[in-house]
Amino acid sequence: MLMRWLGHSCFYFESSQGIRIVIDPFDAATGYQPPSVEADLCLCTHLHHDHHAVEVLLGNPEVIDTPGRHEFRGIKIRGLKSYHDRNKGQDRGANVIFFLEVDGVRLAHCGDLGVPMDAMMMADFGRVDVLMVPVGGTYTITAKDAWAIVQMVAPKIVIPMHYQTPHSKVDLAPVEKFLGCAGLEAGPAPLEQLDLPVGLPAAKKQVVLLTYPGC
Repeated sequence: MLMRWLGHSCFYFESSQGIRIVIDPFDAATGYQPPSVEADLCLCTHLHHDHHAVEVLLGNPEVIDTPGRHEFRGIKIRGLKSYHDRNKGQDRGANVIFFLEVDGVRLAHCGDLGVPMDAMMMADFGRVDVLMVPVGGTYTITAKDAWAIVQMVAPKIVIPMHYQTPHSKVDLAPVEKFLGCAGLEAGPAPLEQLDLPVGLPAAKKQVVLLTYPGC
């Protein structure tokens, strides 16, 4: 499976069967180049313009933006209801954490998760191979809260997202705060993409940084 970060909280996946998936497409107001890629399936964690700009995508993707169990061409998807803020959604609304398994790799995308993880949420996570978690604070959990989630979930690969970059117009903390929580003062060298093998063999927990188009 091929995996790319397109900026902000947006990711592109292509399965070994050629199924193209985009999570949380954004518009130009974010400061990033909108993700004009072709998709078969689009998952949106909530309705804000920087996570639900389906109109920028090419093709005619099926859109899933609700909690519950879904399926698309044999890919099982589960959406877990959560909140965009610590006030049970009264400030910024609801958020969906999406879990999906592609080529035997279990992915979890936290969207704009705004509350720290508790025991109930932990029980709902289950096994996670690749975790995409917001780390920029302001509108989501902080870097410290994000690292606490990583420690509880224990994924094989952690990919931080939704943090300050030279292109982001959203006021967020830089990724270095999260890296500091992880004990990685220098940080790993960013990659253009990840090629995840089928089943993702057992590996030591690692933080992976990805570049985005135009950076």
